[in-house]
Amino acid sequence: NVAQERISEFSELRSMDFHPLTERRLIFHLRGEVEIQVSDGGKQIFGPGDARLMEDIFGEGHHHQDLSPVIQAGVVLED
Repeated sequence: NVAQERISEFSELRSMDFHPLTERRLIFHLRGEVEIQVSDGGKQIFGPGDARLMEDIFGEGHHHQDLSPVIQAGVVLED
């Protein structure tokens, strides 16, 4: 089930230390690139056309680094 949808534009580069999310999200990258690092040290870069399912609502969460300005579509998922 979908609880909320939105398109977000971030013209300033964001860097967020490790943090969990408050809800599960499906994110579609429309412009720009971000690097996501998970707690086991794994990293992945996401760019236009990529989608990522974020389910880390407990524990250490993930680290987020914008590599360029970003436009993304996000969907908050309900259980």
